[in-house]
Amino acid sequence: MTVRATQRLTGSNASRRLKAQQTFRLLGNVTDQGLSSLTNLLVSLFSAHLLRVEAFGVVSVVMTTYFVCVGVARAVVGDPLMLSRAQPKALPRETVSQVASASFGIGLLFALATIALWAVGPSSGLTRALVVLGVGMPLLLLQDVARYIAFWRGSPWGAAANDLLWLVGSLVALFLLPHQYASAATVLACWVGSGALAGVVSVMYLRWRPSAPAGWSWVRENSRLIMPMLGDYGLIASLQQGTIYVVTAIAGLRATAAFRGALVALGPVNVLTAGVSVFLVQLGRRSFDATPKKLPIIILRRSAVMSAAVLTLCIAVYFMPTELGELLLGDVWERARPLILPFSFVFATAALNFGATTGLRLIGEAGRSFRVRAVAAPLMLIAVAAACIHAGVTAAVWAQAITGLLATSMWWWMFVASHRQQFLASPANGGPRHRR
Repeated sequence: MTVRATQRLTGSNASRRLKAQQTFRLLGNVTDQGLSSLTNLLVSLFSAHLLRVEAFGVVSVVMTTYFVCVGVARAVVGDPLMLSRAQPKALPRETVSQVASASFGIGLLFALATIALWAVGPSSGLTRALVVLGVGMPLLLLQDVARYIAFWRGSPWGAAANDLLWLVGSLVALFLLPHQYASAATVLACWVGSGALAGVVSVMYLRWRPSAPAGWSWVRENSRLIMPMLGDYGLIASLQQGTIYVVTAIAGLRATAAFRGALVALGPVNVLTAGVSVFLVQLGRRSFDATPKKLPIIILRRSAVMSAAVLTLCIAVYFMPTELGELLLGDVWERARPLILPFSFVFATAALNFGATTGLRLIGEAGRSFRVRAVAAPLMLIAVAAACIHAGVTAAVWAQAITGLLATSMWWWMFVASHRQQFLASPANGGPRHRR
């Protein structure tokens, strides 16, 4: 065998190994996201069976509060970490100390807020439930940031194992909980306590010790990226909640049930998209380091494939047999099914939009992404409200899909223009002028 043939064979084997590794990591990301979502879903189902309506409402409010806190922590710690350069073999201990301390600090702030709230109104059931969450929040955020550290290292199966621990712990605790002691606080204690245990395991694995200076150092060094991400997350959260409030206020609770039913039916697609999204950030980071000038076309191809896959899966749910839909949602299926088709385009557009927003962050232009969202979010709420008033909830979702497509066009135009400005405007500089 000639030297060139040997080199080609070696290169082919290396390419196959790389593809196998990427597929393995992708499965790990999807598995981890599925386990995390499954934990929250099963706890909600247990709560619905064990508790009265009012207590179940308390659990829903507290879990929503948890999601808000996790979203803030990810904007401050998780997402900036994912956009930094990965160290495949070993994570620098300084970075571990910084990101873990920053997450722990956010959790402590929430814990102090819930204790202050308890001091004002200790007799409220909602207050007691929030205190349960507050006590565990520092460790819950450590558990979440440990997942992001695992993603950053390229070992998502470690994150999946930790989420599996939370899932099993929650189920065991809920099975052992005597029905006569079931309340919003005790059910949440089972969930929060299991997550806190998973957080302790993460701390032991990372060998982390709290350090306020390290946490503040992370915030200070990444403030240029953190502030737009916080604003971006705030707009996303307000849009998601605001749309539901608008539909409820205008069309009533039956329309809200249909709206939520469609989202529940498309829940597995959301899980898959979330898992793939984390993986695409890593691929985008590598592409940016290797060939920064080709970043837009590379990200466009990947996000277009992701968008097409999301649209296909959503349409498959739309054509699901009626018997299966009614088994999943009961009487709500009849009202929810017409909304699945417009929601398919909402989800597909969001997947395409993800590529542009990730690209803007990679080239250091997260602020421009925030400005687009600041314009798109209120316009979408206005369009949803107007459509709902004149033609009902189905028209409202179609309005959301159309305005989402327009917003995605704005994001891609902003990304391509920003990239051209940074990498093509001054070739005489001897290379790209991307900012950090």
